[in-house]
Amino acid sequence: MIELGAGSTSDLEIGDLGRVVIRPRRRSQSVVVRCPIGGDISTATGSAAIRLRGSFGSVRLSTRGGRIDVESADHFTARGGSASIHVQEIRDKVRLSTKSGAIRVDAAQAVETNSVSGKTDLRRVQGAVRARSVSGPISVEMTTDADLSAKSVSGQIHVTYSPGVRPCTRCRTLVGRTTIETDEGVDCRCSVATASGCVTVTPAR
Repeated sequence: MIELGAGSTSDLEIGDLGRVVIRPRRRSQSVVVRCPIGGDISTATGSAAIRLRGSFGSVRLSTRGGRIDVESADHFTARGGSASIHVQEIRDKVRLSTKSGAIRVDAAQAVETNSVSGKTDLRRVQGAVRARSVSGPISVEMTTDADLSAKSVSGQIHVTYSPGVRPCTRCRTLVGRTTIETDEGVDCRCSVATASGCVTVTPAR
């Protein structure tokens, strides 16, 4: 089922394999789409919020400006200009990129993020993490002994591992304090670097 904003029209194309393309004729037009559980979604906007409620398959989103909220998906890729991105649950890999805006992931299998300015908050990550930021803090909660790589030019980096995980840590900062409270081991690789900011690697409390 497809619903459009009251009093507006859109160009609608239905292709093979159930593929539907919606092109609003007016830039300020709102679009509501209801699709089956597990459906794949690909959406691009200029400056509009994108909200996905329910469980989806593969999701690809792009917006120059506007908040992105996703409830649940198998795979998720998003690009934003000045957009904040909030993801509740991704069952496989997440790839997020934003120039200015906060990134928050509540639960995921594996995560890759790139941010120019804005906070990066990754929670309950089960797989590998690769997080990059020019100016902004990075916080990562690892629930398994997966590898992690986090780098920032100017911003603090905080990493927590599940109790008992013994990472092989490689941490450095030019200006700031480095605190490593996990036991050194070979369970996984933890590589953290920032030019200016504190670095902390601790077991979860």
